[in-house]
Amino acid sequence: MTLLLIVAAAVLPAAAQARAWSDIKYPALPDFPIPKPQVVDLPNGMKVFLLEDRELPLVSVTALVRAGANWEPADKTGLAFLTGSVQRTGGPRR
Repeated sequence: MTLLLIVAAAVLPAAAQARAWSDIKYPALPDFPIPKPQVVDLPNGMKVFLLEDRELPLVSVTALVRAGANWEPADKTGLAFLTGSVQRTGGPRR
């Protein structure tokens, strides 16, 4: 009797497996509504995307600024480097 149970425990999981990946059936995914952000254009040209998520009492802010050497004018080479170093050091020392 014990030998029969051991053989059944070894053989049954192998018999329950699918032969090909196309034989596997998945349940339908639940609908997930994608929220639309509210877009606000500020007077200084910055665009703000506001998206509320009331699940947790947290506030998260991310700012992406178009800056760097790719955005500096050709006649002001080095401006991005100077701006970055001044931002990191806190400005000129007195």
